[in-house]
Amino acid sequence: MKNSVVSCVLLCLAVRLVLVLLFPGLGSTLDQSVEFSTPVTSFRSLQEGIFLLKHQLGLYDGGVVHLPPLLLQLGCFTGGETGLRTIFILVDCIIVWLLTQLELTLNGSIRCAWIYGVNPLTVLSCVSGSTIAFTYLSLITAIYSIVVKRNLTLSSSMIAIMSYLDPCMCVLSLPMFNFICGPKKLAKTVLYMVTIVVTGIMLYSICPFPLDVVYGTRLTFASVAPNMGLWWYFFIEMFQEFIPFFKSVFNLFSMGMVIPITLRFHDQRNTNPLHCLILCIGWIILTKPYPTLGETGVFLSLLPLFDIDGISILKYMRYPMFTALLFLHGILLSPIFYHLWIDLGSGNSNFFYAISLVYALALGLLITDIMWGVIRLEYDGGKPNYTRKLTQV
Repeated sequence: MKNSVVSCVLLCLAVRLVLVLLFPGLGSTLDQSVEFSTPVTSFRSLQEGIFLLKHQLGLYDGGVVHLPPLLLQLGCFTGGETGLRTIFILVDCIIVWLLTQLELTLNGSIRCAWIYGVNPLTVLSCVSGSTIAFTYLSLITAIYSIVVKRNLTLSSSMIAIMSYLDPCMCVLSLPMFNFICGPKKLAKTVLYMVTIVVTGIMLYSICPFPLDVVYGTRLTFASVAPNMGLWWYFFIEMFQEFIPFFKSVFNLFSMGMVIPITLRFHDQRNTNPLHCLILCIGWIILTKPYPTLGETGVFLSLLPLFDIDGISILKYMRYPMFTALLFLHGILLSPIFYHLWIDLGSGNSNFFYAISLVYALALGLLITDIMWGVIRLEYDGGKPNYTRKLTQV
């Protein structure tokens, strides 16, 4: 198994190096695509911020940079674009290694790591230089720390770092409560909350920044740009006076739904706390203002974690083929429809938004289908019965 882990990490490294070396312009092309790049996660924004920081210019004056300063400080030590590209590849390799250790602990396999290593969505996201890599490195490290190492302090610190990098992800701290169990549960809960708050304050104190520019841009969707999400079309077409209200509604819909999901699957005897967390990750990816296909790649890579202790929740899925076809249609046609709209001018925004709705339908259907599987396992008392037919009312 040790050889398999090494092979998986090396394959992840090789695939990304081959693409970067054989197609040197691919990274720039992907960085300009709305599928893998957004105004708040693009490689261009990272480069711009590093340049401004090195020359001691106004970092957030131009309205182009929306990344937290500590991430830009890290980029200053990489030595140019080649160094930055190398960092992104190394981050993906670390994620793959963490996934191997996580899944080996849970079910003795490394399918998550293999899927992440060769998944075109995660590979192309890495090549594009999207900064979501650092956010999901923090998240996977937090899961690894609590599941494998049983280190609550490290896990909560990584949750704070994840929230520092992307405030939309901060609500994932709620389903992480499900991992806190056993004796001294109250004390562990207090430790978890205090560690997150203290770490967050320390990160901000080290290098303060204007919250409205970095976090406000994300939460208020200040830069209305086309992406694979559900937000942009509404706020292009909406009357100006209604925009503040509906931005609040969209944020409430995105972050607020994590609470009922967490409460519904809290302390379930026949399900794993990871099930609830992964469902919440999928929901945030579906409803956040600036999603990318790379994030969907991470979510798809975590699906084997629904197969633990010989119990496969994925076998309960009712529409796997239909969902897969929707994903293929959405992912393959989105760049074509965007090209028709922007480059050729033979279409309009409805072209691209229609196919992004197909993609959103696929992701939403996958989430609800898995949620049905978790509930079915609970109904079956933890002993799967895949032949039993139930009708959902």
